[in-house]
Amino acid sequence: MTTDDFAVGTIAGSSSFLVILLILHLLSPEFEPSTRYISEYSLGTYGVAMRFAFVVLGLSVLSCAVVSVTASPPSTLPRYAVAALLTAAAFCIMGLAVFVTDPSTRVTATRAGNIHIQLAQTGFWFLVAGMIVYSAISAWVDGGRWNWSLLLTAAVALLALLGLRYATSDSAGMVQRLFIAVVTAWLVLAGTVQVRAV
Repeated sequence: MTTDDFAVGTIAGSSSFLVILLILHLLSPEFEPSTRYISEYSLGTYGVAMRFAFVVLGLSVLSCAVVSVTASPPSTLPRYAVAALLTAAAFCIMGLAVFVTDPSTRVTATRAGNIHIQLAQTGFWFLVAGMIVYSAISAWVDGGRWNWSLLLTAAVALLALLGLRYATSDSAGMVQRLFIAVVTAWLVLAGTVQVRAV
């Protein structure tokens, strides 16, 4: 497989994740988007779709990790660092499919629920760190307005992640959805930048 194949995989995977998530919003209206996290779709009637979506998103991030080291110019230590961050994030995200969250209304968390929370928090931070370093390398080494757009999108993702940390229970679901939307937009943009570079 070529770098472009992995770039297309990044685009297809992140787009598919977003489509599945939008469909789940329609099929599971019992999970109020403003207050409930997307992981809670795993608890509903169509929970298998949410778990599948986590695997798809994880594979998309993993595909982007491959792009980060196989794209030209030749790989350097910072590009390997990006690949390590994105790979760690990918496995954390795929782990969300294995360890299902607890309902937000539950008082005491289960072991699986605690693991889910830790994987989500760790994975999101690895992902944003990888996005920022990847974007900075692309912007400063490769130049071009599309690469600067990557950096701007990564910065917005960081702000959304920080907002998620401090969001109230009334808005946490919406802030998380903003973060997810920005992350998927960044993945699509990163894949597109690579495909356009050829």
